[in-house]
Amino acid sequence: MLMISTPFSSPDGDHYSIYLKEVDEGQIRISDEANTVMRLSYDTPDVSKYFKGNKGKLMEQILRENEIQEEDGNFYVEIPVDRISDGIFRLGQALSQVYDLSYLNRDRPEVTFYKDLEELLNQIISKHPILQLEKDYVVPDLENADNYVIDYSLQNEEKTLLFLFGILGADKAKLVTITLQHLLLHNSKTPILLIFNDQEELPPRHLSRLMDANIGGSQVSSIASRDPIAKNIERYVTMH
Repeated sequence: MLMISTPFSSPDGDHYSIYLKEVDEGQIRISDEANTVMRLSYDTPDVSKYFKGNKGKLMEQILRENEIQEEDGNFYVEIPVDRISDGIFRLGQALSQVYDLSYLNRDRPEVTFYKDLEELLNQIISKHPILQLEKDYVVPDLENADNYVIDYSLQNEEKTLLFLFGILGADKAKLVTITLQHLLLHNSKTPILLIFNDQEELPPRHLSRLMDANIGGSQVSSIASRDPIAKNIERYVTMH
C-alpha cells in the first residue's frame, strides 16, 4: 500500500490521507482508509449521523455523483491503473463534499451561500432576456471535462460569455484552482468571475494559488457586494 500526496486538505489544514493498493492485476483501489470518518468524529462523536436522515441522503448523493464506494467508513474507488489520476480527483472531490456536511452541525450563515448566489445570479440575468445561465456546465471538447465542471456558464445565443464560480471556503478554493489550471492548460479563452462568500476568511496560501490560476479574471470579495457582482456581469454582457 502506498500513501500519496494531493492538493486536497481537511478543514484543519492537514492533507487528506489517500492510499493506493493493487486489488487485482491492473486494478487499483484508491481509498482514505476511514481517515475522513475519524476526523469527522472529532466534532461529531456519533458519526452514524452522517449516514442516516437528511445527511445520509446527501452522503448517498455525493458518493453516487462521484462514483465512490463506502464500506465501514472507508471511502474508495477501484479503477484501472491507467486512470489513477481520475480516481484520485474523484475521491478528493467527494471527500471535500463529505467534509462540507459537517457545516450542517453548526449555526453558520455560510450554508446558504450557494442558494443565495443562485438567486442573485438569476435576478441579474432576468434583466438580460437573451442570456442563459447554465448550472454545473461541462465544457464541450475539454479533456476529462466531467472532472472540471463549471459552477455557472453565462451564454448568449452565439457563445459562452463568462464562467462563474462560487467560493465558500478553502476546500472549494482548492477545487476551483485545479479547474482553472486545467482550463489554462487547454488554452481556454473564456473569462472567469470568482464570487467569494468572504475572501478574508480564506487562508492566504489558498487565496494566492487561486489568484495565480485566475489569470486575467475578475473576483468579488463577498456575496454581500451585490452591485459589484451585477456590474461585473453586465460588463461582460456589453463587451459582447
